[in-house]
Amino acid sequence: MCSVQRSTPPAGRYEMPRVLPARTDFAGLRGRRVLAVVDDDNLTISLAECVRRLRYGTLLSAIRRVADTVTGCVVLTCAAGDGRPRRHLEGLGWRVVAVPREVVRTHRGAEVKANADMDLCFEAARLVGEGVFDVVLVGSGDGDLCVSVARGVRRAAPWCDVVSLSVRESSSTRLFTRPDLFDRNILIGYDITR
Repeated sequence: MCSVQRSTPPAGRYEMPRVLPARTDFAGLRGRRVLAVVDDDNLTISLAECVRRLRYGTLLSAIRRVADTVTGCVVLTCAAGDGRPRRHLEGLGWRVVAVPREVVRTHRGAEVKANADMDLCFEAARLVGEGVFDVVLVGSGDGDLCVSVARGVRRAAPWCDVVSLSVRESSSTRLFTRPDLFDRNILIGYDITR
């Protein structure tokens, strides 16, 4: 995980602060038809460890500068009835799937449930089926989620490359050790964060 250097290191251990690369290298998307599907919750948590936030407008612009065409979709969780995140992202040019957080009764009492992984998988499959893409870019470091999306893309559109977009220290090793599923990983840099 990315971390900020503490003023007082933990006893017996000193951890150097981890940093993002200066630039996000989208060169591998040059001239391609890209479907970008982003797991907002995962990237928000990963970048919070670096005290950064993803700039969605800059991300979409950066991909558009190199790609032939781009379809971008963000999947996020939000408070029920809160349309602000959706309107903001749609204003930047993204398609948005907003999954409301729910309070449910469990054997442990009331709990807030908010997991959009299956919604992201469904949306990625739906968009792959509707469009013609050369690359599916999955914005998440979640190994289980990315592997599920990549397997689905390999079945539905085997001609597509599958590329992950993630934060260096918050990425599952599965994104780097499964060349049968992932063609490459792009690390998020300072240039698309604030």
